[in-house]
Amino acid sequence: IGEHGDYAWNEKEQHLYPRRYFMEHGPYAHFSYLSLNVEEMFLTGIPSYPVERTLLTTGVLDAALTSRHQGHCRLETPYLNVTYRPPARIPWRPVGPRPAGACLAPVLS
Repeated sequence: IGEHGDYAWNEKEQHLYPRRYFMEHGPYAHFSYLSLNVEEMFLTGIPSYPVERTLLTTGVLDAALTSRHQGHCRLETPYLNVTYRPPARIPWRPVGPRPAGACLAPVLS
């Protein structure tokens, strides 16, 4: 198996496999920023994102998977006829390069 970057090429199978997957440090650290945004919503009473955004995201996924299950048929989605304004302030997000600095959990040596 030859290696290049973060992937390994298997010549026999003619397939490229990822060598590693970066998760933030610590157990379940990828929830750190979600938790920060939830905490801020509890403290301020203002959600980080409009609820319409969640409706659109989950609605599109539901319609796509339902269509696939039904043989890729076209589905009407009148419940997705919603609009929203993007948040005035960008929610909490990691700012460091991956993998270092991308979570709130302390780095353990």
